[in-house]
Amino acid sequence: MSRRLSLEVFESDPAEQPTIVMEAAALEEVKLAAYETGYAAGWEDAARSRADDAEKLATELSRSLQAQSFSYNEARVAILRAVEPLLSDLAAKVLPMMARETLSAHVLETVLPLAREAADQPLHVLVHPDAEAAVAGLLNTDQGMAFAIETDTTLAPGQAVVRIGGAETRIDLDAVVAGIQAAIAAFFEGTKTEERHYG
Repeated sequence: MSRRLSLEVFESDPAEQPTIVMEAAALEEVKLAAYETGYAAGWEDAARSRADDAEKLATELSRSLQAQSFSYNEARVAILRAVEPLLSDLAAKVLPMMARETLSAHVLETVLPLAREAADQPLHVLVHPDAEAAVAGLLNTDQGMAFAIETDTTLAPGQAVVRIGGAETRIDLDAVVAGIQAAIAAFFEGTKTEERHYG
């Protein structure tokens, strides 16, 4: 035999509200439905909370990475700003001097194979007047080579022309130096463009 359950009424005036009487099986069904509804609502709240937490974490991570990216770029720009005058001075002052000092070695490097191939033909080396002594000194160390050094004021101190027979070979270290200077200038111009972009 099933018992009737009497539920307590919590309203202010229990006399106005009728007492609800339910069978135990019906009450269990109501309890189970309430439990399932609450359980589903709890899962939804937990999933929503987890999604919100993940979104907040992703936003914070994105901000942090952006801040680090700007910090890296700012540090890179500061280092490049500090290095630019040094590299520009090296390219403007040291490289041309090195080109002038090594011109005679480049001339010798060019002359030797040509002299071996055409030993019976006269070898002419044209250089700027400032480079004449250094080139003559280096070529004179190799005995048995017939050559004539001529000065040409149209050549720069880092340039030379080697002529043997009808062939002519041009050595232009000044063009190499100018190319390096242009590459350095272009690199730092690109850096300044990046700085304006990030800055």
